[in-house]
Amino acid sequence: MCAYGSGHIRVFGTQTWSLVCEVAAHARWITAIDVALETGHFLSVSEDSFARVWQISREDGRVSLIYNNMESSVPIFALGHYLGVFVPA
Repeated sequence: MCAYGSGHIRVFGTQTWSLVCEVAAHARWITAIDVALETGHFLSVSEDSFARVWQISREDGRVSLIYNNMESSVPIFALGHYLGVFVPA
């Protein structure tokens, strides 16, 4: 998984390193991502003031947005307090 300054996140296959999925995740530079391999969730934060939690499908690699939060119109540069976000299963 790679995050880009364009706000895109790209997911690559681990065996062939081919592109599995690309998501226009944010409107500005993504400043941090974190992945929970056990659940298939990942968190992204950005200069666009949003923290977002995503789900990667184990079947086809599709990505779905499952949680979205805006932090008072300030850029987010670290995961800090978002690591405790509850994500329903």
